[in-house]
Amino acid sequence: MRTSKERQSAIESEGAIMKRCRHWDPCNAPDCPLDPSYGERGPVQEGEEVCHAGKSTHLRIVAEARAAGVPTVLALPYGGLTRREHGGELRSRRMKAEFAALPEHIKERKRAEAKQRLSRARKMLPAGG
Repeated sequence: MRTSKERQSAIESEGAIMKRCRHWDPCNAPDCPLDPSYGERGPVQEGEEVCHAGKSTHLRIVAEARAAGVPTVLALPYGGLTRREHGGELRSRRMKAEFAALPEHIKERKRAEAKQRLSRARKMLPAGG
């Protein structure tokens, strides 16, 4: 839990972008992805609060801070994302690059297979669903 002294110190620190989060005031999460020292405190312990701001909130705050020239943005270890969100972004980029590198006939085959799977899944949905 963040003490009031730690909270005030973060607010007063130059370029603190954590305070831009709408969840900042009620937040007691000890590890904020908008904090340059995110991840240095180790894993979240049982019973500790976690960040309730969503990925879109983190990305919006980082984009606004970057546009405003806030230097702290460059120090964020995962660009303002949680470890899990950052890992998902990396996986997504890697998979897109791998698909883009495939020969066109294999891409078409994979697209056709995906359409078939989607069609089968839609048939399994209840009527009107």
